[in-house]
Amino acid sequence: MRDMSPLRLEEPALMKNFNDDHLKLDSRAVDNVEYGDVETTLEVEFWCPLVFHQAWPCDIFTSRTLIRAGEGDIWVNGTYVPAGESYLVKVERPCYCVVEYYSDKPPCTPVYRWGNDDFGDVDDCNLYYPLPSTNILGKEYLIPLGGKVGVMATEDDTTITYFDGSGEHAIVLDRAESFTFEGLDGSWVLANKPVAVAVGHVGDRRDTWAYLPLPVKLLDERYMFTSGEASPTELYLFVMAKYDGTTITVGSETRTLAAYEVWKIASPSPGTWVESDKPIAAVVINKVAQISFASFLLPHSLWGKSFLLSMEPSGPFVRKYFRITCDQRVTVQINNETYELDSGTHLVEVTAAPQKIVATAPIAIYYIRIGKAWGPELCPYSCCTCFPVDLVYSGFVDYTAPRIGTPFMEPSEPVEGEPVTVSVSISDPESGVDHATLYYRLGGAVSWTPLAMMYEAGLWKATIPGQPAGTTVEFYIEAYDKAGNRAQTLVYTYTVKAKPTPTEEKPPSDQTIMWVVVAVVAVGLGASIGGAAVATFLLGRKKP
Repeated sequence: MRDMSPLRLEEPALMKNFNDDHLKLDSRAVDNVEYGDVETTLEVEFWCPLVFHQAWPCDIFTSRTLIRAGEGDIWVNGTYVPAGESYLVKVERPCYCVVEYYSDKPPCTPVYRWGNDDFGDVDDCNLYYPLPSTNILGKEYLIPLGGKVGVMATEDDTTITYFDGSGEHAIVLDRAESFTFEGLDGSWVLANKPVAVAVGHVGDRRDTWAYLPLPVKLLDERYMFTSGEASPTELYLFVMAKYDGTTITVGSETRTLAAYEVWKIASPSPGTWVESDKPIAAVVINKVAQISFASFLLPHSLWGKSFLLSMEPSGPFVRKYFRITCDQRVTVQINNETYELDSGTHLVEVTAAPQKIVATAPIAIYYIRIGKAWGPELCPYSCCTCFPVDLVYSGFVDYTAPRIGTPFMEPSEPVEGEPVTVSVSISDPESGVDHATLYYRLGGAVSWTPLAMMYEAGLWKATIPGQPAGTTVEFYIEAYDKAGNRAQTLVYTYTVKAKPTPTEEKPPSDQTIMWVVVAVVAVGLGASIGGAAVATFLLGRKKP
């Protein structure tokens, strides 16, 4: 059995004089920010469980962590990083990073990279994976594609059991301690406390890759496959079952797997659905030109509408792409460019350094960075699946829209000239409701008229003015929470009725209507019913 003691590496050569053995970025105090109803300074930990020290073909490669401030300014090791700027950290062993920020929007997801900048505009970096935040971590991981597996504990006294293909082994680690093992396809990791896991391989230049497996708690039964490059020379999809008797369908092919069994599919078509009756793990590896890339597939349930990415500006020999996957027509904004995409997978080239991506419906994104190496051809250097921002910062930042109930009207059947008060329940337990607006328009109108809603007795209310008989009125409600999240209802419709005619005229409002029905039945002893009399009275009573 191999030595499974924690890694004992040299003291790290780190930038900016880091003050912790495990690269804990300085979280010095900063001014608090008002966030919703609570003043808080947010700290988020990111974990780097696998760092490479080998290099091919020489030792010019370095390990790096790249952090971009995203939409909010952050502190990194006591250094103020303005929104949109990057901060590069060189590392020589597994580490964790504490990023402190004081904005209502989080920084991007830090990424671990292995490469160098010695070739100028070409960033020779094909070991590339996003660092997971603490809330993404889990206690159990499946390893569909084996390699060098790095495991890092987030708490003291963490007992880790793992299967490397030859048998089960165990080790106990304290917080920020790590170890590695060589695992075959179908390996797994099980711990009593959350751990961070990454998998990679450094071989010859054609066989070098790294990826971040997702914990079992985040796995799903549905994925859409997308390749990382338009024309890979080799392309494989690895799917792994957690439970015995898992039936998996990839395109037109179906197979039933035993627990922890792996199915390797060659050259599936981009846009192919991967579906199963139980949760599975899915990893793609593709080889283009001289370099290999591996990445997890994002489960359909984790697709998101917002992404903040750690990317550096392009050089004259660098091109950047996103392979965007969607299951419905969607509008996607990348920086200031807007794209209308149909259901499927799309390769979108961007010219500026990508930072912010927003979509009108959930999508999955695979990032591809292509540069010119030693020859005339462009080849990929950085590829990875991107985490949606609400997944990375879930529990730290409110990304949940307000919940709007079903509105009701008073009166429910308005007549001409009668105002209509619309009331609705709106809740937002994360940061609180900030404001709500009712928009209405009359039949045939193009524009909507806004009415600010007022909070009263647990309900949000607005009054639509009275309209002529026969008018059709449409309205919907929009609400924002204090974190800026937006929610909107469906469009509701009502038609104004004419006032009743004099014979149908309603009684005055100061009268109470009472219908009294009296039945008198005459019954004689030993006789049948002789008859019945019914009297009806309309009584009017003045209110006091």
